[in-house]
Amino acid sequence: MFEFIAKNNTGAQADLRFRHSSQLPFVTGSLSAHDCCAASAHAARLERLRQKHKDRFEDNAERDYGRRCGRTLPIGKDNLGRTYWIFAADPSSMFICEMDTSTGINMWHRFSEPEAIASVIVCLDKDDLASEIKRLFPASNALLRKRKWADILQKRKLKPNLDFVDVDDERASAKKAEEKKAEKIDMDKPADEMDVETREPFVEGERVLVESKSVKLLWDATITAVSVDQESGKVDGYRVHYTDWSSRFDEWVQPMRVVEPSEYNLEVMEEMYEESVLSKKVCSAPSKLHCMAAVKHLHAPKRARGSRAPTSVEEFSNIPADAYSDKHTLSTLKAALLLVETSLAAKFVDTSNKGYWKPDASAGWRIKVKCSKGPSSLMECIVMLEDALTRSSKSSSLTVAGCHLIFCQPKHWKAIADATVASAAMRIFLLDSAIKYLSSSKRK
Repeated sequence: MFEFIAKNNTGAQADLRFRHSSQLPFVTGSLSAHDCCAASAHAARLERLRQKHKDRFEDNAERDYGRRCGRTLPIGKDNLGRTYWIFAADPSSMFICEMDTSTGINMWHRFSEPEAIASVIVCLDKDDLASEIKRLFPASNALLRKRKWADILQKRKLKPNLDFVDVDDERASAKKAEEKKAEKIDMDKPADEMDVETREPFVEGERVLVESKSVKLLWDATITAVSVDQESGKVDGYRVHYTDWSSRFDEWVQPMRVVEPSEYNLEVMEEMYEESVLSKKVCSAPSKLHCMAAVKHLHAPKRARGSRAPTSVEEFSNIPADAYSDKHTLSTLKAALLLVETSLAAKFVDTSNKGYWKPDASAGWRIKVKCSKGPSSLMECIVMLEDALTRSSKSSSLTVAGCHLIFCQPKHWKAIADATVASAAMRIFLLDSAIKYLSSSKRK
């Protein structure tokens, strides 16, 4: 055990003689002296480290600006005396200059692939030169971090010697390529055209659904004639008669517009019809809010509000012209927040009696929004809606990016305490862009 000797002369001499005779380990000097020595040594190490980084930074800066000015300097030198270079004419490649000891001639080696440069970095291990090469070749550094450089090198294939190619193998490869080419589907064609080519054609007298030219409706129809291409033998058109319509509306349609009347497609037809009817209704939202995503789904079917009519926001537009600008803005924000709640999809919001957004809670929330007198009380309503959406036990009502945006906002207590008209507006429009209002259905 090491101990420090007392500062008193008489006691120190007696203690030293005793320890010397008994062969006990000891350290001479005072504790303060040893502390000073340790601090000085640590400061010297820090100063040496700072100077080392400073010198390296100056060297890097000199080399980088030298290349820009046309004066090429080596990246560095390894322990074996090989110099490493990068030239402006080929910035993606690294060159290594090595002297041949037998002839005294410099031999140059070029490494152009990122995985090859990564292998050189691995060989240099913890040398300062390796750090500099990583800085100059970020693609190689990325391969090192992902540990992919070795796999790429191992998967390299040597080119076959064409003089010794087996004829049977060559024929088998050609036959396999032809079969693969024959089975390959033309990916440039739309998905609808590929479905038309692979499915069975409809026959005369069969009931079908025909997509309108605007692609917004499906019409019930019956096939009265089939047109077949003489060269290819494929169906290139159907003549259809629309149910309950006059025969003068019969027409020829392309095969991609005709689908089978399956249960799913009939359901989609009803939804498309409802959306078409509701879209013709006049939007009750203020013109300033027509850019919101909620407005587009205000009259869409299957909303969380159920059979309740969309919340009227017309009262917020009747603000006296001589009112303060903040009052006008606050009224617009109230309307925007109510539009967001009115347009929520039933699929993503728990409106059951035990849910976070049960009818009583949502009704009380709407009253609170209408009675808000300032940014703080409106911010309370905003965070209440956010909380209900994030706590819902159903499918997530927010997109992945939207959920990230919501959770990056200030905490609820902080947002309410520091609420302003601007912060409330930003929070409402972020919420509007983050919500999934509709999971679009597509025909099959």
